[in-house]
Amino acid sequence: MKRLYYILTALIISAYSVFGYTILEDFNDFLVDENQLTIRLDRFGVLAGTENLRFMVGVEGETAGVLIDNLDNGVKGGVNTFRPAATAGFGYKTDSFGIGFGYQFKYISGTWHAHTPIITATALNDNLRINIPVTIGVGMGGVNDGDMAVSTDIRVEYYTGNDIFSRIRVNLQYGMYSMKANDSRVYSMSSAPVVPGHNTTFGFPDDTQAHSIGIDVRGYFIAATDPILIEPQIRLIYKASLKDFGGPSYTISGQTGSSGFGFYQVDASSPIGAIGAYNPSSHNLPLETGGTITIGETDYYITKPQFIGLSVPVGFTAESEFITLYLEPAVSFSMITGGVNAGIASMKPVRIPPVFYSLGYLVYGELYITPMPNLEWYFEAQVGGATTVDNIGNSSDSGLVFNGSTGITYRF
Repeated sequence: MKRLYYILTALIISAYSVFGYTILEDFNDFLVDENQLTIRLDRFGVLAGTENLRFMVGVEGETAGVLIDNLDNGVKGGVNTFRPAATAGFGYKTDSFGIGFGYQFKYISGTWHAHTPIITATALNDNLRINIPVTIGVGMGGVNDGDMAVSTDIRVEYYTGNDIFSRIRVNLQYGMYSMKANDSRVYSMSSAPVVPGHNTTFGFPDDTQAHSIGIDVRGYFIAATDPILIEPQIRLIYKASLKDFGGPSYTISGQTGSSGFGFYQVDASSPIGAIGAYNPSSHNLPLETGGTITIGETDYYITKPQFIGLSVPVGFTAESEFITLYLEPAVSFSMITGGVNAGIASMKPVRIPPVFYSLGYLVYGELYITPMPNLEWYFEAQVGGATTVDNIGNSSDSGLVFNGSTGITYRF
């Protein structure tokens, strides 16, 4: 069940981290923020310009983040991985509106690169903000030769100016992955056939595609108190597979079949590697978006997966002349449902009975130290975990992650 915990907790954890100007989701902030230099463990960015013209450039990598992780057999993140992504953008802004354009290139591997053009805009005195990144993933040789993927996460945000209901944010998501059949994705057992005299082939002998959609709605509220500002939030997520991959296909003793699977969030920056029914070491699925799930000791492919999540964070802000502290505890409830198929071990899909439920928690914190008006030292940390409902209190079946980052911001 470790993979299930990884899926659920990754969704909880990834929702809150606040970083600099190299993050695509917050790209439109460069139209409204002041000039600054941001240096953190995993990114470097500069924002500069005049009152009307804005420019930014930055580089990010995965050199900070997960410090402790017992979710996926103890695999740690942090400095073990560096996948650089370079972003540049420019914009034009007036008193009534702003518009910006950007581009990010992300190196995933020698066989997969991700290109992301971005359009962003602000209106209504910066109260309305729209951000449209479109990521295009391209395979170049090896197992990903001929693959292509497209995904987008359109963000619309409106600041109401109301003293109680301060902000609403909606993210609309779509993804498409086109998988090309090649020799790396076909696993033949001709030398040791299941039935003597017959060849057996697993993998992807045919081209196939998968599609997904999603919506993420967040409401932000204010419960002003002195000296602490309290900001309750509510977040509702729905993600689903529109179309599953038509595979892996198999041929046994001249009979063919398929154990198709899908993703509830296709991400163009996550390539899919080789998948062979009798070659488990070749599996390379982005588990946080669906793909496979473990029941007992058996790996199943998920068909028509759906994810529903509800989380309720509450933000607390306290500040003095030199220090600002922000804490955000949150609880969440998540569900995954769909059909499962064990490949040739099960000749027809078996529905998950009936859904997987999970409870999660997260405590996220930010600390800002400002020794000078234009210099800020920033700390960020978050701890969280998840467990299935029927395993509450069983520490061996629970997941825990601790993340952290730090850096400085110089405003000029």
